[in-house]
Amino acid sequence: MSWTFAEHFGPLCFMVTLMVGSQVLARRAQTKRSRREALRLRRALVASFQALRALYESNLSRLADGKSPLASGRHQISLLRIHLGRLITLDEAEVEAVVAASHAAEGIETAMSIAGKPIGGMAFSLPAEDSGKEAVGSALRKACSIFESAEYLLASNGMPRNQETPEVPAREALDSHDDTGVAREFPVPQKARLE
Repeated sequence: MSWTFAEHFGPLCFMVTLMVGSQVLARRAQTKRSRREALRLRRALVASFQALRALYESNLSRLADGKSPLASGRHQISLLRIHLGRLITLDEAEVEAVVAASHAAEGIETAMSIAGKPIGGMAFSLPAEDSGKEAVGSALRKACSIFESAEYLLASNGMPRNQETPEVPAREALDSHDDTGVAREFPVPQKARLE
């Protein structure tokens, strides 16, 4: 009985082709799943940052109007922390923006707790004559600008390719300690004010 080349190596080639093909298909499926997961995470983080920014802009307007108490964002920060374990699916710049925004939120809560008196863990009452109001206002303005830039960055990477990406504010504006420039660049919207 004479064996031909095809009879010897045909089954082996077929088996190698099946193994390589299944690996390629598995990697393609994994890539697709990780992209979907990253998109979901970006959307969740943008929603968290928008909620925190709206709360802190409201606090900023209440602070400017001399009203008290200021609402705490501690419960929303807890919701944000849930997503921090999945940051590995994001790009490096996005991870930096999310971590910076998380630190900014913690900074606001710390500034409010130092300058004021907690009211049931959900709000802070600031004394009328205390200079801590300036520190809280400064932290609120800086954090709101950091949240907004993180929102833009995350939204621009998660948008479909046929849409234009929004322009990200300059990093120098975020690193600057001149809060009057940040306040002019990102004014508090009227709809965020509490009556």
